[in-house]
Amino acid sequence: ISAANVKDIPVNFALEGAVKLINTYSTAKGNDLPECAEHQLPVSHRCSSHKAWICQRCVSEEHFEVSCRVTTTSEELNVRKSTQLDKSQPLINTFEEICKNADDCMEQCKKLIEEDEKEIIRLQRQIQRRKDSKMQKEEKIARFDQKLEMLKGKLRPYEQAVKTLKSSETIRGVSRCSDDVQREADNLNLFFQELTSEVDS
Repeated sequence: ISAANVKDIPVNFALEGAVKLINTYSTAKGNDLPECAEHQLPVSHRCSSHKAWICQRCVSEEHFEVSCRVTTTSEELNVRKSTQLDKSQPLINTFEEICKNADDCMEQCKKLIEEDEKEIIRLQRQIQRRKDSKMQKEEKIARFDQKLEMLKGKLRPYEQAVKTLKSSETIRGVSRCSDDVQREADNLNLFFQELTSEVDS
């Protein structure tokens, strides 16, 4: 609400108040001025002494300027407008201050919303990074499980070789089993090196 818009209001208030004070006159029709009920002439003056709106004939016949305080309609309305503006000025100032504070509050709200949106985006990215990291860890665990199964598979021949070694009664059998055991031990050592390297990465 601007002061320019508010200042237009008191004129209507003054006109409305002026018409309501005339109990003996007819009300205005459209944009026409009220008519004097006694002489059926347009109201043109205000008698402050009798607090009445009067026509030109009333001024000449009853409300003499010597004994009455008579002003024209436009002068009276200007006075009322000025008075109404003076009364309304504190309210106008309050409205302007409220509008200014509302604008400042709106700017602050916009800044807070922008900051919140940035924070939400940052948290979303952080959550996505954690999800990606979790998936990578799960993939590493899956690869580790696969290699663990491979390790178990490679241990089976070793276990079989040990059983064979225990049951062998000839040197030839012992030598062959020893070679098998050594070969499997070398394979296991290499596998553990690969597994350790994979987990560390």
